[in-house]
Amino acid sequence: MSCSSREMDYGIDMTVHEIGQRGRRYCETGFRIDFQAKSTGARALTDANVLYDLEVKNYDDLRAAPSRCPRLLVVLLLPEDEGQWTEQTEESLLIGRAAYWLSLKGRGPVTNTKQVRLALPRENLFTIDALRELMQRVRKGETV
Repeated sequence: MSCSSREMDYGIDMTVHEIGQRGRRYCETGFRIDFQAKSTGARALTDANVLYDLEVKNYDDLRAAPSRCPRLLVVLLLPEDEGQWTEQTEESLLIGRAAYWLSLKGRGPVTNTKQVRLALPRENLFTIDALRELMQRVRKGETV
């Protein structure tokens, strides 16, 4: 997969594109997932969910995603202590805590005017394996 980002913020922060092999050549397959990226502190963590207050305008952008290109919310959960957000050595770069994903496709409008509180299930850990599985679902035409 490859990742591209936007210079202007029109509701999508990055897109992950599937790369496939055609003969000896690699190229984009046309399958992709758009992401809106956010972050929050560890206080938003419950036993089952990561709570995030998303602006209604972003909620509406994500829930109205076209069927062939899913749009997901990805929330990076950061330690409360800013000094623990990253750790870098010559061998590694670590980002504190983890990220979680949520699809808002098919959700209805809200009456709130500013923010809507969302619960991202902790089982939706945004990992490389999860991204591969999500892309496979996109390739199969399944709802993400």
